[in-house]
Amino acid sequence: MSSDEMFPGENMILDRINEMGWDDSYVFQKILTAGNGIISILPMDGYERWQLHQRWNREMHAARASKCGISMVVGFFRSGEAEELSLFESSRFSNPYPYQSYVIGRGCADMAHDMWVDWDTNEDHQFDEDFSMGGEEYYRAGTRTYTRESATGRHHYQLTIGPDKMVTDIEVV
Repeated sequence: MSSDEMFPGENMILDRINEMGWDDSYVFQKILTAGNGIISILPMDGYERWQLHQRWNREMHAARASKCGISMVVGFFRSGEAEELSLFESSRFSNPYPYQSYVIGRGCADMAHDMWVDWDTNEDHQFDEDFSMGGEEYYRAGTRTYTRESATGRHHYQLTIGPDKMVTDIEVV
């Protein structure tokens, strides 16, 4: 591994995306996955490896945004495809890929996914009775906000829900 590499093979991966182009989101996702795959098998403790995944995803999205003029957003991303800001429990939401695991993350706008709620948004809901990790989970119709706060702190966010039941704003606390 060279001294300027984040992990063994990083320079080869970067050479490849420089050849193929940063603008194609499909190619970018494959390159991102390749780096995360290598990071996943590095001999280090789990938290250190997680931090390296975060750094790789953050730096790759920032580089792509800069090179291609794509905006960076806080949004819903498939797990492993952006810097993770909060875990996201998607069981109460509809999305284009229902069998994927999602996080609330920071990344390039063209890789973020839309989410819609699966409940009546005209009335309040209290969901935390089946929230296994403890904490609070509720929706307030008057402000059109869904809030999730776990006892562990890994899930702590507020979502604003639009009139079409689509999530329109994400605030990670």
